[in-house]
Amino acid sequence: GARLSRADVLVYAGRRAALAGDLASSERTLAEAMDVAVEVGARSVLANAKNQLAWTLVAAGEHARAEALAAEAAALAREAALPGFEIQALSRLALARLEGGDAARARGPSEKAIALLDPLGVMEWSEEEVYYTHHRILRALRDPGAGSFLARAHAGLAAKLGRIESETLRGSFAAVSLHRRIHDDFQLLGASSTIQPPPRTTGPS
Repeated sequence: GARLSRADVLVYAGRRAALAGDLASSERTLAEAMDVAVEVGARSVLANAKNQLAWTLVAAGEHARAEALAAEAAALAREAALPGFEIQALSRLALARLEGGDAARARGPSEKAIALLDPLGVMEWSEEEVYYTHHRILRALRDPGAGSFLARAHAGLAAKLGRIESETLRGSFAAVSLHRRIHDDFQLLGASSTIQPPPRTTGPS
């Protein structure tokens, strides 16, 4: 009977399904999470569910739907003063535009996500995803600063891996597709250069 807890768990179940490649199941589960969240008035769960569904839709190639949903999540999170969820929403809005072939329009929301994340430092979900998405956008735009965000994503990933004591869990964490891409790109682009993470900003622009 704990409907709020059920909605919360459904978000993570939906994300797990997406990571496992079952996008249809992910969309159904996250839609249910959103419905329950609306019924119980849980804005944080609703924003979280919208963010995860946006990722699922990007993976399914439905970039316009993903962009619209991420924009909704960003507005909701901003209104509810949930900066972590706003950061992820802005980054996934940018990701939807990038994957849809519009890196130029992706840059604005991604820069906003970075500006919010820098003073916050940590957030639920992955800071590395935010940095890596920004790296990809800048790389697509041939911006020379792209490598510095790859370095930041890689440094964050390495730090997290270093804190996992279990070899089994560490291997599982390293095998996540995002983490493999960060590692592989850094080995290809980062290790052969002198790229350094940029200084953190003192607040959102």
